[in-house]
Amino acid sequence: MRSKVAFPVVLCGLGAAAVLAACDVPTQEEKARAAEQRAKESLVAIDHAALSQELDPKLVEQIQRNLATLNEYMGPINGKLDQITVNAYEAFQRANDMTPDGMITDEGVRLLEEQARARTQAAAKAS
Repeated sequence: MRSKVAFPVVLCGLGAAAVLAACDVPTQEEKARAAEQRAKESLVAIDHAALSQELDPKLVEQIQRNLATLNEYMGPINGKLDQITVNAYEAFQRANDMTPDGMITDEGVRLLEEQARARTQAAAKAS
């Protein structure tokens, strides 16, 4: 004859296992932190390529000046391709429906120059 206590003990044991298993499930906050970390790692990979471009410092100064004219760049005009410059250039790329990868292209430099010149001319006419 079986004991009547065996079933509740097994059920209770299963309940404890379910509770313990639930503790291993990541919370929404943990999931969000993991997603944020993955995003940061992918940005570093993208920006690494942009930051490793070998550009003439005079060209970088010109890009910085033009980005500053468009209020995209707030850093020093120093000819150094740094994270601030790349971020500003990526913002310019996004605003112009370009791939925001920070990679300096002839087309991007030309468009940047045109927009900076137009902004300067508009400001001159307004004053």
